[in-house]
Amino acid sequence: MAVYDFASSEAKLKERVAAVTDSSVLRKTAEAANLFPIAMPELKNTLVGSIKKINALAWSNDSKLICSSDQGGKVIIWDPKCCLKLSYATQNFVLTTCFHPTEKKIYVGGMDNLVTVYDYSDESNIEFKKLKELQEHDGYVGSCVFASNTQFLTTGGDAKIVLWDATKNTKVSQFLGHQGDAGSIKFPKVKGSSFVTSSTDGTVRVWDMRTGKGTHAFKTSGECNSCAFFPSGQAIAAACHNGEAFLYDLRSCGQLQKFVRKGARASAIEFSSSGRIMYCAYEDGFVGLWDTFGSGGYKQKLDAHASNTGTSKIIAHLAVSPDGTAFATGAYDAKIKIWGA
Repeated sequence: MAVYDFASSEAKLKERVAAVTDSSVLRKTAEAANLFPIAMPELKNTLVGSIKKINALAWSNDSKLICSSDQGGKVIIWDPKCCLKLSYATQNFVLTTCFHPTEKKIYVGGMDNLVTVYDYSDESNIEFKKLKELQEHDGYVGSCVFASNTQFLTTGGDAKIVLWDATKNTKVSQFLGHQGDAGSIKFPKVKGSSFVTSSTDGTVRVWDMRTGKGTHAFKTSGECNSCAFFPSGQAIAAACHNGEAFLYDLRSCGQLQKFVRKGARASAIEFSSSGRIMYCAYEDGFVGLWDTFGSGGYKQKLDAHASNTGTSKIIAHLAVSPDGTAFATGAYDAKIKIWGA
């Protein structure tokens, strides 16, 4: 029968512990943790044909289509892979667009305080068919997002968040708490009952659709232009007009990270499908790719529209495709650019 040498085993264990605590070993371990650096995205396509600045931008659920609106009064559905305009509608001052998850409908909102529903199922007619106009807001509609196949949310200049029944086109409930314009609504990758909103009142808030009440409220350093939900649903991000962005943990109700670009106003924020990258768009035309798992400055600084002059470099919208393979930026130069690995 074999005899186990406990003394020898204990000595070897002490040697391993000493080796792990050696600074050179710790440095190598840290380097090994960075085996997957954040790569610079490549420009895949540029969608040209809008008039003046891009006001809104949204992907379809299958990541095959993009709906946009421009200051020229056109709402356009694009095939981003082929750079083709598929259909359009004429409506002025549109600020938000979104696709119905399963039906060939788009929902748009804007300065008319209305949510307008269009049908684009008729492929023989290049122009959308207007179906319905919904009114519940006392101010502009700045964001519209589907929660499920039968419900969607809107918010805007009246600070109200309205939950709608998409089958009956009626209001279900509303959420109150913001004290200023609320221009952004986001869900986590796996949609549940929680969503996040941001407002010019300098707060970013998490809500529960089941209770109709807020569950979290975080005070930021300035007006919040955009927000995002971490894919797992356990954290949120906020982008502020002063150029600062924040990452908050919902479990501890605390701030995890603060991301700062001095002298550059943040206009839009999104997470990659894994949550590793936080995309933050700025009014100077750059997109910062921040590492949510690390520390320090941004890992990549993407010149998305910065080569333009004057206000045409301002990025108004940034949207990540649901399948996570690409993201789109829309700017005041009237161009939509598609970026990917």
